[in-house]
This record gives sequence, C-alpha cells and structure tokens, in this order.
Amino acid sequence: MIALNIPIIIERIEEEGRRPLYAVRPVFFEDFEKRAEREDIATERCTTALRGAVMDAGKSADHRMLAQWSFAPDLARLHVRLHLRLRKRTFDGRFFFVVFEEFGRRIAHCVKMPELNFALRRGESVESRAEEVLTAYFRRSE
Repeated sequence: MIALNIPIIIERIEEEGRRPLYAVRPVFFEDFEKRAEREDIATERCTTALRGAVMDAGKSADHRMLAQWSFAPDLARLHVRLHLRLRKRTFDGRFFFVVFEEFGRRIAHCVKMPELNFALRRGESVESRAEEVLTAYFRRSE
C-alpha cells in the first residue's frame, strides 16, 4: 500500500443567525468539499471521500488521476489584502494563496479560485502579481 499526503484546507464559515460550519477540502481539488458543524466531523467526511476516490483511482488501469492526487509540494500559506481597480468599481478583499516551487518556478495558487494559478517572477511579491492577475480576471467578467 502507498501512503499519499493530500494537503487540505479547513475554513470556518459564519453566517448571521446560523451556527458556524466548517468546510474541508483538498487544496488543489474542489470536488471533495465536506461541511459539518464540527471541524473533526467535516475533516473525517472529507478524508473518507478522498480515501474512496484514491482507492478507485488505484484500481483503474489508467493512473493519471492517481498521479494528480499525489501532487503535494511544500506549501507556504499567505493571506493577501488586495485593492482591485475594476472598470466600474473597486474591490477590497482578502484572498488566501498557497505558494510552492515546481519546475524551478514559484507558483501561487488561489485556493478559493482554483482556476487561478500564476508564476511569480524572481523578486516579485505575491501581492503585486495577485493584484495584476485578479484585476485582469475580474475585468474579463465585468
């Protein structure tokens, strides 16, 4: 048996008039998010779903999905406050990124928007590059 380390994110979600929920999912995969009022239960549900998916992928003759699951680089976690100047308005917000090195490059991954990954140039800050990338992303959808 092979052991995989799959990085996860745990988020506490608070809505007015409701009890807080915990959302747990893999950092690089959205499909397995599980929620519960207790963090340990949400984590167990996510772990169970991931274990089943990995076991199914291991039974397949095509192991490409299993290879994707095995991607677990060393991650630096970073909360970034950004001021985005869009065409019709501005937006101030906090975004959560993980940064890792792969193929000799530093890559930033926006955890809540998994389609947004970008390379960081030498000496470039996550904040400045994220502001540039997210501004362009949101302007396209205006």
